[in-house]
Amino acid sequence: MSLTTFGNMFRGYKIVLGAIKASSEDICMNCINLEVGKTKVRKGLTKLGMDIEKSTIPDEQKKELSSRINTLLEVAEGVPLAPECSCQKSAGVCKLGAGCYVTAAMDLLKIANP
Repeated sequence: MSLTTFGNMFRGYKIVLGAIKASSEDICMNCINLEVGKTKVRKGLTKLGMDIEKSTIPDEQKKELSSRINTLLEVAEGVPLAPECSCQKSAGVCKLGAGCYVTAAMDLLKIANP
């Protein structure tokens, strides 16, 4: 993969992580999908880091991207989860209506990681 592709994938993870972090602090605090989303982001960033290390891009750029990924991994670890989580839709208390915000944010990763 090219440096541009890695950069775009990184941007996608940054957006999704921001959405998950914001959700955990406001509208979706007790949503069980936050834990799933947090796990997917961590795994995806870890895989992206491994792909970068195996790539043929210059070492200096590998180091820069790896550092940025490590920063995002730290942010992901800091996303707070409620002690008791459940599907807020199933409980009938979801504030968002028909869709799930966290699941929709995770779907963005499918675009960033075809």
